[in-house]
Amino acid sequence: MALAASATEVNEFNNAASFDEATSFVQSYLSLEDGDGKKTKDESACDQVADDSINEIKEECKKLQNYVNGLAKKNGHCCREGQSAVAKAKSRWDDAKSNHKRCKKELKELKNTGVSFSGVKFKDLNEHKCGNFFTSGSFRTVHNKVVKKASECKTWSGKERGYKHETADANDAACRARDQCKARTTAAMTKAYNTASKSCQSAKNKKAFTRAHHMKCVLQGKELRECRVPSLPRVNKPSMARLSCRCQCPWRTELIGSRSMRPAQNKKIATIKTLQEYKLEVDIYPRGRKRGWTNVFHFNRPGRSNNNGHGARVPAIWFFHDSTRMHVRMDRPGQNNDGCDSCPKLNEREWSTVALQLKGDTFSVSVNGKECCTRKSFRSKFGSYNNVKVYAGSPWYVPSNVNLRNMHYYDLKQIKNCDGSAPPPPRKKDTRKKSKVVVKCADVCASRKLVEEAMLLEVDEKVPAGFVTKFAIQKHADGKKSPLIPHPGYTINISARLGGKARGHNVLRELNKWYPAGKKYKVTSVSGIASGIPKGTHLHYDALPDKPYTAQETQALKNFLDTGGRAVLTGEHNGYSPQQNKYITDVVAKLGGGVQVLRTALSTPEFHPRQMNKLPLNSGVGKFKTGHWASLGVKIDVADVVMAEAGRGGSHAGKIFCADQILRKGRLTVWADVNNYNYMTGDTKNPQWDFPRNMAHQAAEFVQAVKGGRDPNAADKEKKKKEGACKC
Repeated sequence: MALAASATEVNEFNNAASFDEATSFVQSYLSLEDGDGKKTKDESACDQVADDSINEIKEECKKLQNYVNGLAKKNGHCCREGQSAVAKAKSRWDDAKSNHKRCKKELKELKNTGVSFSGVKFKDLNEHKCGNFFTSGSFRTVHNKVVKKASECKTWSGKERGYKHETADANDAACRARDQCKARTTAAMTKAYNTASKSCQSAKNKKAFTRAHHMKCVLQGKELRECRVPSLPRVNKPSMARLSCRCQCPWRTELIGSRSMRPAQNKKIATIKTLQEYKLEVDIYPRGRKRGWTNVFHFNRPGRSNNNGHGARVPAIWFFHDSTRMHVRMDRPGQNNDGCDSCPKLNEREWSTVALQLKGDTFSVSVNGKECCTRKSFRSKFGSYNNVKVYAGSPWYVPSNVNLRNMHYYDLKQIKNCDGSAPPPPRKKDTRKKSKVVVKCADVCASRKLVEEAMLLEVDEKVPAGFVTKFAIQKHADGKKSPLIPHPGYTINISARLGGKARGHNVLRELNKWYPAGKKYKVTSVSGIASGIPKGTHLHYDALPDKPYTAQETQALKNFLDTGGRAVLTGEHNGYSPQQNKYITDVVAKLGGGVQVLRTALSTPEFHPRQMNKLPLNSGVGKFKTGHWASLGVKIDVADVVMAEAGRGGSHAGKIFCADQILRKGRLTVWADVNNYNYMTGDTKNPQWDFPRNMAHQAAEFVQAVKGGRDPNAADKEKKKKEGACKC
């Protein structure tokens, strides 16, 4: 049917008038002459005009299709909806559980405290009266402590129950928020698709497309009846990307989606298995009132009529006569018509979220999150029923004058936490073929030769064996020809410890420009790292440290690198921070020793791709602006030179600005300049933050790899090993 419709739409302009217009244009075009009376256009040029018109329309529709396809993939953030509230509630619940457990232990210890009655005189003792014992100072002291601690434990017990419910509610809200997000992104894609489809299939395009094909037919000597005009290109509606959220909300059944519906008598909308403990939520929009009892919805077990036997109403809601006040019913053993009537009327022509919950011995009803009715008569309740019919509305009553949407049925016994404490979906086995590490010894030897020649000129730098102070870049970065490392799609956590001189350069302020606060990045300033780098950090900056690194701080960096994280150590030129540079050199040696900050002061305004080594870290980076800096000594069998001077002669040639060390399961990146935090390139196509964000994105990938049981440095370690084996 779609193809037929398309053909009909194109044929609307496939007529004699259009063909005559095309014929006239071709004849006029071919008759064009210059000042000397010579023909200036031939048939091939005219055919090219027709092709250009056709291709322009195809290209327009292709761009529209790509735009719509892109929107279909922009729903990944929906998995994170509501998770911050869940995390906060879960944190409070965990804190209450921990304190309640601690309090009970302390109470038990207090109850086992010895009590001395040594102050009681024999003459005051009476076998039939013990009051003197309980008025003694020793007893009263312990007694007061026990009473106070028991009261504290009671408070924590209440908080634990309350926060547990809060966490469950936050989980429910997160699932609803996810669905609302999915609905919004789907609606945005659908709207864009409708607009794109109309634009692609516009009358203007149809006419131009048909006219161009008529021109080609005229040039081929065909008549209208012989001229075949193909279907106009169209934009296809894509499916939204399938979400793979950590929490799949398996406890919920959707009965009515986000699109509203009106009940009708005997309208069955679903058949489900009911549960012993459940929560049912639905949005109700009263359009007006009706006379007599009217039904909103009715869950009814097979073989049961309106109110005949167990399972007839599990649950159901009616409106009272000429009102929007709810009559809520829920069966239980011994009473087929239990329920609640005390909730206020629902506001007409307003959406209200009504929730029914059966948990423990309590059946409750709430409106817009506020509980309005409870029945504690459900100590005994029915089990699950199969094949229960869900009506909106009932076969036995006139339907209420309402709209319904977002009806969800929850299994309260199966609810898990969506904050990661529930077991994640099984990890798929990594079936990707490991790429073979290829090393060309000819390139390695060529680089070594250039380095050795440059090192012969060095007279002022003393570095350990295996280190180089100059580096010849054999293959430079591609700049904007290659893509930047993409953001992983979740918040990247960045911490920064800044020494006094770094704070004087407003490094923290500038880091927040590189990594603006929001869903993509979070920058946290820390005063020390002796107790560890904050848990969950992907990238850590240590700039111009004030003191030597202690054993605890060194161990903290090792522990952080074992998670796959990246540590960035920043010094300055030797004239500004010689002591801080030494602290960095010393701690790198303690960590594994692959980079040294040298006693130099150089100046390079900007590093461009030809001064950047061809590494993933430099992918898509077009420029990195610097000021005065100290060069590095690098042990090239364990570290990569990231940026080095190139294209300048003299002593500057080959000097190393930045190095990235393969260390444990993470990376250690070193440079000695804090001016680059403050500088901006002034080039919108090559912003200063491209390189820093590449560092953050790669660090996040490394941390994720370690969580998956892989060593992200494995391939680079093998590459360094093979390079070291090259015999030149």
